[in-house]
Amino acid sequence: MNYYYLHELEAQPLQDEYLYTATIKVYEKIDLKKLAEDFEIEWEVMRRLNPAFTKGFIPKSKGEYTLTLPETKLYDFALANDALDKIVGFSPASVKRQSEIIALVESNQRREDIASSTSPLGNLPFQMLNLGYSTEAIRLEDETNIKVVKLTKGKSLSDIARENGVELASLIEFNKIDELYPPKIGDQIRIKM
Repeated sequence: MNYYYLHELEAQPLQDEYLYTATIKVYEKIDLKKLAEDFEIEWEVMRRLNPAFTKGFIPKSKGEYTLTLPETKLYDFALANDALDKIVGFSPASVKRQSEIIALVESNQRREDIASSTSPLGNLPFQMLNLGYSTEAIRLEDETNIKVVKLTKGKSLSDIARENGVELASLIEFNKIDELYPPKIGDQIRIKM
């Protein structure tokens, strides 16, 4: 029964950092407060996502402990620690969002030209689509109608594509992005206008 309205309370939607999360196995001791500072995560978010670690750290282990972070921050953590293969799970909302993005990319690619030389994107790892990068500096190249975006922490490649009105597949292809060597913070992404 829902009586919250009798007490003048309103249901609040979950913030994205609680809704879109991912989990990774950890082996080394991790100070959660330092991690929160390093990856710009509010301490309250860190604490709520990892309630089992009441002392503020994860002890060294053989992989029996896991760390849960907002999805984009977890990718930053995994990339910084060369641990993309240690990611063990995503929240249901993250899985749904990933499925929708991949389906959208595949349907847009089918609409373009299936006979073209591009390869299907369904086998790209989602890390490629959501690395946690965003735009910081933007400039237009002379007379070529190409926008150059410098990558910084914050948004994904799919966000950059959506913000600039281009398909993710086109953005990846135009920049010749290799799934084994994704762009890093500070790299420039070119967008054909």
